Amino acid sequence: NCYPVIVLSLAAGIARRVALRKGLSNWDAGRHVQFFADQPTVWPEHMVRTEVDAHPVDLKFPTFVFSLVRDPVSRCLSLFYYKVTRGTIANTEEAKLDFVKEICRDNQYKYLRTNDTQDLLEEGRSDHEVVQHLLSQYSFMGVTEMYDESAVVLARLLGVPLTDVLYVSWKVAGSWQSPGGKPQTDDASEQTYVVHPELEHEDPSVLAYVTSAEWKEQNKLDYLLYDTSVQMLKQWIDANTMQPSIDLFKRMEARAKAKCGDEKAFLWYTNEAHAKRWCYYGDNGCAFPCLDAEFGRSTGASHTI
Repeated sequence: NCYPVIVLSLAAGIARRVALRKGLSNWDAGRHVQFFADQPTVWPEHMVRTEVDAHPVDLKFPTFVFSLVRDPVSRCLSLFYYKVTRGTIANTEEAKLDFVKEICRDNQYKYLRTNDTQDLLEEGRSDHEVVQHLLSQYSFMGVTEMYDESAVVLARLLGVPLTDVLYVSWKVAGSWQSPGGKPQTDDASEQTYVVHPELEHEDPSVLAYVTSAEWKEQNKLDYLLYDTSVQMLKQWIDANTMQPSIDLFKRMEARAKAKCGDEKAFLWYTNEAHAKRWCYYGDNGCAFPCLDAEFGRSTGASHTI
């Protein structure tokens, strides 16, 4: 059966690919479409969970709600550099330090929480109870630093083959994919993408702060959410003997990136093969003409887990 999928984070490309292959609506659309009007559907958007819940919708199918969590330091600095890219903040050590001190305060918890979860926190329940309740509101919570493992488990839970969760990262700062600040997507812009330094190469004051006890305290719910999600994902993988499938997927991903992740592939499929588009929507689900050519448009039983 097909079912709506609500995506609240960076897995939008995979959600759109699964939705297209499952026959769900909205796989190539954004927020401008009427909220869950044509069901079964997918809602692959960056959207705060409480905003999603605020829409009164008569859902006609079971729902599968999933998202991703990320290491809190990585998530915070990624948001900072995104805002630099958008031109809303200066890329200086002072601005960055102010940002991590004032803006990054349990942001992922706030993004993913439901109203009921927040009620528990305000009632004085333990942090552990609050985070467990938050996670219970999702069908699956993946981990960015374990993206391949998360994709394989997601495929198993959705009952789709590994080919449906293949991806090619496209918005890569500092690579050919954003030459001159123009990412190769349907909505290429004039933004200048900023190379993200490795954490150990960050400004000294920023590095000192994000390794301090004060930082850990101001993001304690995010750390608990992240650590719990990592633990749950590892336990699920072990309990369901998923490692062989993960190894297979990593080999498929290596092939996908080698065949579909460079300028040559982009130019061939958009110029020579006359593909109408390279991404499903914006920078979501890019390189799909190449992935379909390499791995087949159908579900491909040989890659089913």
